[in-house]
Amino acid sequence: MNLSWASQLPTAVPLSVLLAAAMEAGNDAALCVFSPDGTVEPGDRRGYAALVIAYTRFEEPVAILDDGCTALLIRSGGPAGAHAAATRILDQASRMGLASRLRVGVAPIRETPADALRSARSRAEIGRPGQIAGAA
Repeated sequence: MNLSWASQLPTAVPLSVLLAAAMEAGNDAALCVFSPDGTVEPGDRRGYAALVIAYTRFEEPVAILDDGCTALLIRSGGPAGAHAAATRILDQASRMGLASRLRVGVAPIRETPADALRSARSRAEIGRPGQIAGAA
């Protein structure tokens, strides 16, 4: 998928930077993946990525994935902290009428950040729009 618009969101970090930060964060960290549902056109995913970036905190790095999904690192609080962050972002998406097309998956970093990313991503893919899939 061509994500030429991703470079227009300068506060997003490369995935390699996010995964390195996740490795440094340790076992109390978790990842959230925000996935627009299949009805959202590739070009429209930019708005969802911008929303996630806009409502994250300074210490919460976000990467735009190859399919236009976004990955957010929560450095402490584990899945409960990630669930709280995802709720904060979904609440904002609801105010804009976008939560019904956004799925979220949360996964703790136990083995490797890449494993957690795969887990959060698959949870988001099978989750219900407007809901958070994963341990709370």
